[in-house]
Amino acid sequence: GWMGLDVKPVPSKGGSALLVKATSAGGPAAKAGVLPGDTITHFNKQAIVDGRLTMQQIAQMRPGDIIDIQLQRNEQPMSLQAIIGERPSNSG
Repeated sequence: GWMGLDVKPVPSKGGSALLVKATSAGGPAAKAGVLPGDTITHFNKQAIVDGRLTMQQIAQMRPGDIIDIQLQRNEQPMSLQAIIGERPSNSG
């Protein structure tokens, strides 16, 4: 599965989070409303403990699966839903 996220692990109150550096135009995260600068704290109501492990878990999801995203934007909590996509073949 693919979300179209470029993230950087950062510390957070709950342990770890993912700072969104960029989203792929037209990708699942962008379509869901995720913006650069958002801090993702949970996927599917599970706190992020290890950012790399979380991204591997997303990669193992199937295109079409729905994922809940909890994030902080300007210190305000938000919940979004994204539909896992298939990695474009032209992405490096």
